[in-house]
Parts: sequence; structure tokens; C-alpha cells
Amino acid sequence: MPAAATRAMAQDARAAIDPSVPTQIGAITYRGREGQGDVELAIAGAVSVREGVVTKTYAELIVDGVEIAGSLERKTDVTSYGSPVRTVTVVRDPRIATRFYVRLALLAPATPSIKRTTTAIRWHLQGDDMP
Repeated sequence: MPAAATRAMAQDARAAIDPSVPTQIGAITYRGREGQGDVELAIAGAVSVREGVVTKTYAELIVDGVEIAGSLERKTDVTSYGSPVRTVTVVRDPRIATRFYVRLALLAPATPSIKRTTTAIRWHLQGDDMP
């Protein structure tokens, strides 16, 4: 691995754990295919992420420690991907300025899991109706 890439990765790692680095959300994207889907949050800085309510038709991710830009608050129909997700909705918490929610309306039951790297959070949903 080139030295420049190694330095950049080390800087990203320090930023992810250093509370003095301003936390920022760069983008919120969705990728899906038959039976599964991924919501990815490009992030720099320290945030707390946890799952909220999860039912057969709804799933919620709660992100604390960052304010999001108004342009990232939206509801997107993702049924064309063929995944278990119908819509992805991103909204701020009206009472806590540094909290927002990613809410999913599900077409079919799915099991969520969270994977975190130094620069991103991936919320994976695996459809339960697929063998």
C-alpha cells in the first residue's frame, strides 16, 4: 500500500475516534438487490449509532452526535431495487438537534445488522423470506 494511502487511512482512523474533530455526514445512500439492501452513511467524526424499533414492516436507525444538512432529510422510494425495503426516510429529531433517524418501510420481513468503518456506517438488511 502506498505511503500516502496509509497516512490518509491513519488520519481517517484518528478522526473517527477523536471527539474534537467535527462530526459530519457526507452522504446517505441506498443500494439494494433481490432479498437484501444497504443504507450507507458516509461519516467523519465520532457518532453513536443504534437500532431503534424493528418490526416485520418497519426498521429504524438512530444516529446521535451529528447535525445533518437539510438536503439530506428526505423520503425516497426504493422499490425499483427489488430489495425488502419500500422507502428510506431520513428525519431530524425535533427535540435533540444532534440526533436523526433513518426509517425504513419494509415490503417483507428483514433482519438488520450494522457494520462500521472509520469513514462509513453500513446498515444491512437481509430478507427473511429468502432461503
